Amino acid sequence: MDLQTKFLRIDREKTTHGSFIDPEYVLHIVFQGRFDFQIQNENYSIEQGDLILIPPNNLHAVKNAENIHMAVLHFYDHSNTLESLDLEPVFHFKGREFGTVKSLSTQLEEYWSLKSSVRQFAVDGLVHTIIGMFILQNRKGGKVSSNQQFTNWKSIQEGVTYIQNNFKDPGISIAEVSRICNLSYNYFSYLFKQYTHESPLHYLTRLRLEYAKECIYNGRFNISQSAAASGFANIQYFSRTFKNYEGLSPRAWLKQYS
Repeated sequence: MDLQTKFLRIDREKTTHGSFIDPEYVLHIVFQGRFDFQIQNENYSIEQGDLILIPPNNLHAVKNAENIHMAVLHFYDHSNTLESLDLEPVFHFKGREFGTVKSLSTQLEEYWSLKSSVRQFAVDGLVHTIIGMFILQNRKGGKVSSNQQFTNWKSIQEGVTYIQNNFKDPGISIAEVSRICNLSYNYFSYLFKQYTHESPLHYLTRLRLEYAKECIYNGRFNISQSAAASGFANIQYFSRTFKNYEGLSPRAWLKQYS
């Protein structure tokens, strides 16, 4: 695996409630407390000892959190190894294995606070170990049971997936996505915003902009080519939209972050 840590957050007592879509993997390590967790049309009751691994761009939600202490780790898998494995999203660790995970997480928090140039190497090494334990636990069993099915959630997840797979197509429309989900345009837009806290059009635009920024920053394409590759119909609309979201023109943004 080729894992790279993006950031680490430690939640104590309070945690963020709501629905989220992250472009990277997110791992929750629950040391204390309980909450309801929803992903892939399933609902889980989370408690101490549970680890939750959320794949990129998966709609998920945290609700009814109580007395929380947990680590929330965001990371990339550049090797796409995790994508090739059939992993359950939620697993329960107990006894010695949970003690090992807690110890590794404590070290992870210490390393993350370092100002050293080797911090990234140290952090990524621990992340490899924790994810390795998660994979082994999946192989052994220990799945946390899920319950209630959510029809509306499934429809929105289908919409999210369709947008992710087709955002580079300049012809995609929210009306088309709502038809794919067998919902009216207005009801789909209402549900999408209820679950994700942003409109489907905003989400589509954000995906396009993030991909365009990646192409520009990495030198994969020039600005005009990046706009076209990301699904924008023309360079004028791309430049106007980019400045509205980023506060800078594409060229000024590249100059600032190069």
